[in-house]
Formats: sequence, structure tokens, C-alpha cells
Amino acid sequence: MREREPDFCFMAEIYWNLEWTLQQQGFDYTYDKRLHDRLREGEAPNSSQCYVRLSFTDLGHRHWQLHDLIGGVTYDREGNDLQARGLYLDERPWNCHAFTMTEVGDQTR
Repeated sequence: MREREPDFCFMAEIYWNLEWTLQQQGFDYTYDKRLHDRLREGEAPNSSQCYVRLSFTDLGHRHWQLHDLIGGVTYDREGNDLQARGLYLDERPWNCHAFTMTEVGDQTR
């Protein structure tokens, strides 16, 4: 397809955490349908809680600091927990975050 239409844009709605896989196979844009549905549920006028799964596989055995660039809040988290369960959020309606992650040391093994 790209040979015939070099400017063609491949987009996909993804299930089962396959965004990265399809992007590596040539898709320009992908989005996780389950995440999209969860975010839409977040539009409710009440607080919501969730674990946000992170796609990184090398977080374990270290401590991480997540700094919210929007709200200015900083969270300290253990890498093993982030990798296994994800980042727990207890959110007010219409709230959003943009995090930076910094490694802050080794976790006791």
C-alpha cells in the first residue's frame, strides 16, 4: 500500500495491549480500545479509581518518582508494583495528568 500511496496513514483500534506490536509493523497511529472506553467512563460526574498499566518492562527492582507536569504533584512508587499492577489513580471528574518518570534508586530485593 505504501508503495502505491506513500502518504497513506495507517490507523488502528487495538485490543490486548498490541499497540507497540502494530506500530512496529508499520501502523502510524494506534489506540487501545479498552483504555479509550475507560477514559470515556472517566467523564462521569463522580470520582473514579483505576490502575493504569504501563507499557515499560524494565521498571522492576528500582524506585521511581512520577511528577505530574500539570498538577505539580509527585508520587514515589516501587518499580515492581508499577510493573505488576500499574499506577493507581483515584481521580476527580475531568482530571488529567502528564507524568515524567525518574529513577530514584534500587529497591531492596
